[in-house]
Amino acid sequence: KMSGLLIGVGLLLTYGGIARWVGRRNAADTQPDERHTFLTGDGWRLSIDRHKSAGAPTAVVVCCHGFGVNRITMDLAPGCSLAQALVAEGFEVWNVDLRGNGHSADPTGRPHTVDDHIERDVPAILDFVTRKAGVGQIHWVGHSMGGIVQYAHLARNPDETRVASVCAIASPIVF
Repeated sequence: KMSGLLIGVGLLLTYGGIARWVGRRNAADTQPDERHTFLTGDGWRLSIDRHKSAGAPTAVVVCCHGFGVNRITMDLAPGCSLAQALVAEGFEVWNVDLRGNGHSADPTGRPHTVDDHIERDVPAILDFVTRKAGVGQIHWVGHSMGGIVQYAHLARNPDETRVASVCAIASPIVF
């Protein structure tokens, strides 16, 4: 059991290191139409990139990264960008940095947990995007932890109406 745990931790660290390197290497390759920052209820400043569709959007999509990486994993470079592929299909895409990642910041340096992402970040993201995009509902695409935080948000808030659908990429249900 210990060797399996060590292999899992090693893979997670390797994935995170590669994704951060690729993100830094390709960070200038794609540019959002807008970059916004907004505050969560507990004062964290989250960063989110808006990619607009050429015409009226088919729908609004929030892309949320996994553990140990940031928004760049959803928008690597032309030709390998999930955000750009969705925009090309007519969607408006909002690509977020959860607290402690990318351009998101906390001036007090407080520690955070995945529960903070679930209880504070997700509601703030939903509030901000639905207000700024002028829509009542969004579609959520989450990679790994990005899917898990939405699963948990919906489980804790069964009356949530702002989430039309969830597409989880490599997000375990049992963790």
